[in-house]
Parts: sequence; structure tokens; C-alpha cells
Amino acid sequence: MIRYVTAVVLAAVLVAASMPAVESAATVRGESAVESNVAAIESAAETLVEQERLPPRGLMGPQRSVELTFPSDSLTNAPVRHLELDRVDGENVTVARYRVAGGSMRTVTIDAPIVDESMDSPVDLGRPTGTVTYVLLLQREPTGDEPVVVLARASR
Repeated sequence: MIRYVTAVVLAAVLVAASMPAVESAATVRGESAVESNVAAIESAAETLVEQERLPPRGLMGPQRSVELTFPSDSLTNAPVRHLELDRVDGENVTVARYRVAGGSMRTVTIDAPIVDESMDSPVDLGRPTGTVTYVLLLQREPTGDEPVVVLARASR
């Protein structure tokens, strides 16, 4: 009987001792997943700006779709707590800011001006989980002839 109690107590201690490592690994996996998703948005946005022509005013421009898979909350994955794309005022640059559970705020610079459907910034993507499809559309800025990339969630 004492052996069983000792075995159970020892197992509980080992599980408790390993939990910080499991949580740390989940955070790293979550950050890696979000980082690759931001890289996919960055690639699509930069390709639009660098390789496509601006449409005439009032017409829909070229677009790209990106299907992204975000981590859900589990023992092995930390979920996204915050994700936004904030265009730097007066520049053709956007700063992506994200944080996953258990991690710190991270930033990535994207060499393309990204705005939401109402031409505002920041684009708040919230706390996405699972597979989400976004459409990036090349448009003219409302106040000039500079290109902007409009990011919108694809409707299903």
C-alpha cells in the first residue's frame, strides 16, 4: 500500500516539476505559428505593392488570399492574445504586433502600408484561432495616389 501511495506522490511531483517546461514549449510553438502567419501576410502585401499596378480610381485592384492557421489553446500550443497591424503614419511601412499567452509582445516590420476596409489603421485581428482566410487588396489611398493594401477577412 505504501508503495502505491509513494508512486502516486512521486508521479504528481514529476508532473508538477515538468509543467513549466511544457508551458514554455507551448509559448514557443504559439509564437512560431504566429510568426509564420505574419510572414505570409508580409509576403503577400509586399508582392502586391512591388509587382502589381495600381488600379484606376474607383476600380478594384489586384488581390491575394492567404489562408492562415492560428494555434488554439491546448497543452502544447499557446493561443494568440493580441494581433494587430499598425501602419506607420506617413510611411509605406506597417508594424505587426503580436503576443501569445505566456509570451511577451513581439513586433515585425512589414514593408507595405496595410489598412482595414475603412482605410484606417491599426488593423486589429483580435485573437484568431483555427484556420482563417484573409484577402489583401491593392488600392489607392483616398487622399492621394499612394498604394495601400487593404486587409479583410474573407467571407465564407
